[in-house]
Amino acid sequence: MENFDQLLVAATQELGSEYFYLAIHNAPAIYKERVYCYEIYYQLRRRWPKETLYRLNGEVDKAGHPDFSKMRMIPDFLVHQPGTTNNFLVMEVKRCDSYDLNDFRKLRWFLKYGYKRAIWLVYGQDAENVAKEQMKALKKGDLIEVWVHKESTQPAYRLT
Repeated sequence: MENFDQLLVAATQELGSEYFYLAIHNAPAIYKERVYCYEIYYQLRRRWPKETLYRLNGEVDKAGHPDFSKMRMIPDFLVHQPGTTNNFLVMEVKRCDSYDLNDFRKLRWFLKYGYKRAIWLVYGQDAENVAKEQMKALKKGDLIEVWVHKESTQPAYRLT
């Protein structure tokens, strides 16, 4: 999956404003993480290479999995070969006005169990400032990549 970064950049750049901000009747548009994630999933799947063994899955509940019994795990995205230990990437997404440092704990857990990459993607107008602030909670040696997506129709980019 050497080209995952390019897939993510292209998917985020294609994301329209109606998925970045959800229009609300009689109220200002707001960030809605599920709406954003579902569109990212769609854009990634459109581009997904047919020749790879890896699959993109969203919100895989790890309840009942023996390796994850101590913690309820439902990552936003997994890139893996289901039913095997061939695990490539786990990704958590957060809007810039609502973040949870437990995401770092969750991402560390997946890295511990053989995932090769972990991405924390923050989106919204203030995403870069929020990401830089929250990066202070990363531990020395953490392999968590921080990505920022500031505007619809603009590509996300890796901050770390």
